[in-house]
Amino acid sequence: MRRSKSRIRPAQRLAATRAGRWTQMRGVAAAAGRRQCRAAGRRTRATTAGSPQARSAAQTVVPRSGCGTDGRLGLFWGRVGETSWVAGSSPLAVIEPTLVGSTSAASGRAPPSLTRRLSLLVAAVAVPLLALAAAAVWHAQDGTRARAEDALLGRTRALGLAIDREFDRAEVLLDSLAASSALARGDLDAVEGELRAASARFGDATLSLVAADGRMALMTVWASGERRTGVRAPEAAQRVLASGRAEITDLFRGTATGAPAVAIGVPVFGPPDGSGQRAVTATLGLSLPQARLAAVLEAQRVPDMPGSVGTVLDRTGTIIARTRGGDGIVGQPARPEIWSRVAAAPEGILRGTTTREGIPAVIAFSHGARSGYGYVLTTPEAVFEAPLRAALARTLGLGALIAAAGIVFAVLLARRTVAAFQRLIALITEGAAPGPTGLREADDLAAAFAATLEARNQSERHRRLVVAELNHRVKNVLATVQAVVAQTLRNPGSADPARLAADLNGRLQALARAHDLLTAASWEAADLDAVARAALAPWLSRTGAGPRVDLSCDLGSGREGRLSPAQAQTLALALHELATNAAKHGALSTPDGRVSVTCREQLDGEMELEWVESGGPPVSGTPTRRGFGTQLLERALARDLGTGAAVELRFERKGLRASVRFAARGAANSQS
Repeated sequence: MRRSKSRIRPAQRLAATRAGRWTQMRGVAAAAGRRQCRAAGRRTRATTAGSPQARSAAQTVVPRSGCGTDGRLGLFWGRVGETSWVAGSSPLAVIEPTLVGSTSAASGRAPPSLTRRLSLLVAAVAVPLLALAAAAVWHAQDGTRARAEDALLGRTRALGLAIDREFDRAEVLLDSLAASSALARGDLDAVEGELRAASARFGDATLSLVAADGRMALMTVWASGERRTGVRAPEAAQRVLASGRAEITDLFRGTATGAPAVAIGVPVFGPPDGSGQRAVTATLGLSLPQARLAAVLEAQRVPDMPGSVGTVLDRTGTIIARTRGGDGIVGQPARPEIWSRVAAAPEGILRGTTTREGIPAVIAFSHGARSGYGYVLTTPEAVFEAPLRAALARTLGLGALIAAAGIVFAVLLARRTVAAFQRLIALITEGAAPGPTGLREADDLAAAFAATLEARNQSERHRRLVVAELNHRVKNVLATVQAVVAQTLRNPGSADPARLAADLNGRLQALARAHDLLTAASWEAADLDAVARAALAPWLSRTGAGPRVDLSCDLGSGREGRLSPAQAQTLALALHELATNAAKHGALSTPDGRVSVTCREQLDGEMELEWVESGGPPVSGTPTRRGFGTQLLERALARDLGTGAAVELRFERKGLRASVRFAARGAANSQS
């Protein structure tokens, strides 16, 4: 492990240098970061050594803040424990094995996945909506139940009307008989005939006539023409005689037939007396058998299901008719807990009750306006609960289906999102082509990452190019300086330290001015006029046209007068040597001497620089000794100005005349 770190450390330091724009660590912050990284590294190694979950988590690809082997903090993208690479570049950082999500790993719990989070989000939305829908169904069911109970109560009213209609028919029949002329004349035989005919029309119901003394005069159940004496009429008939009002009886068992029945009696009035009052002279009665009322009850079509029962009660709570098991309980009293509540109100709904069979039920009851009987319809509670259960089942089933579809969609979306992130990670860590992820945001992020990585790669390539160019130029400069120094040292005057220092200082300053000019032009190209002025700056006036040196460059417009860096440096040194020689031995060594420097473009496109001295000491001819300046002009200048360059030196008596012809290479070879 130690050997591996020693190999990585140089690359790490280079990566830290290149990532300077990403990590801004200064002073105390850098020292604190190194201490934090060393402490985190010790904790991580201790954790990963004994925890399988930690070792698994240490291979998770995440963007995070990590520590390099030299203790620096930085933002890294990569696989923990490996070197992070960007396509086309060197390693960005070497990431120490740092535990991702240390809190969750230390507690033994992995952080929730995106799938789980989205599923929980769907559940968090679906469950309250299902509860709200169930509450709405429950609330709606209250209205449905109320309507169902109202409908059940309406059926009890309809049952009461049907029973009372039977009593109304019987009363109409008895009233018609009471108005009979035969009854008014006391013709019992004729009255008997009318009673028997009426009985046949009313389903063989028993009709009777009670005399004013309370004795039975006629009954259709007696034999034809039979007259019995001493048979006392029932109490109900006695009450009708006494009150003069029609009356319906409760359930009784007939004395003649022995069958259960109910009866209705109406008074028979005699002619009015002198005061206009009419006395009750007799009572007509009609007994309705229990079976007839049971038939009316059956006609109401009470549902034939367990717990669904229709019941008719008389005014005492005695059962007159019942749809289920009625034969066995007719004449028995209703259950007290039910009858007490039925008798206490004209109509209503009883909840939370049970039938005689123990089935939970809802009871609707009402009382007949004519008879006062109680009419009861019992419906099982399940009938009311069934719609609620069905509605809840439909709602919950549909809600569960929607929730399941939402979870499936969430899982698919999570997988798609994770796949998009994995493509982004592949792009960042491996430089893989991003491609479409299916998510617009992820595609935008991938495009941004790709653009950033490409920009960084271009910056890296440009940096490498700049370093290589800088290295090349520094070598050229050093070679130039070396050549200048070497040639200066070969001069006979190099034995004089003061002269040697002055010569070197002047030449190096000329070279430095050329460098300043090229730096201002970004080392691409320099104007011939600017190069000449920089080289001759010590001998020119501040206005650029002094009395000793006249500089004139007429090159027109365009790039014809643009010199490459190599041409600019060489020409600057050459002009400096010409001016130095003129100051020591030529025109500039006398007060009246002058130098004319002219730059022009020839017809063939080449540049020509002409140096003409005048007014100086007479020149005796071509010097026999070749110094640094002469060698630079005759050898190095023509070579460095490029192919086709020519330098001509003419030592005329009135002064030196130098002509330099060359082709300006401009920006084409600006990096040479």
